[in-house]
Amino acid sequence: MASQTLAVIGISNKKEKGWLKLATLNGTSWSDLGAHFDKIKFGGTFNEAGIYEIDFENTAEFGAMAAYSVTTANKIASFSELVALALSEE
Repeated sequence: MASQTLAVIGISNKKEKGWLKLATLNGTSWSDLGAHFDKIKFGGTFNEAGIYEIDFENTAEFGAMAAYSVTTANKIASFSELVALALSEE
């Protein structure tokens, strides 16, 4: 799957695998999306809500609903960084 620029709006580390709640930036999805991530590999990357560049793989078996897992990820900016930048430009 091609890399996607998405808003990470929620991060959970409660279970063995981490979970992301995602939203598209261009309105192509009518609802939020979700994906698992390896907490050891991406625990330092997914430390706050913000804008991320993410690659996924669909780990669902044939015929099952899609189940996405993060394969690569880079944080572009956290929401707090974007707000601070916007306020500094006023």
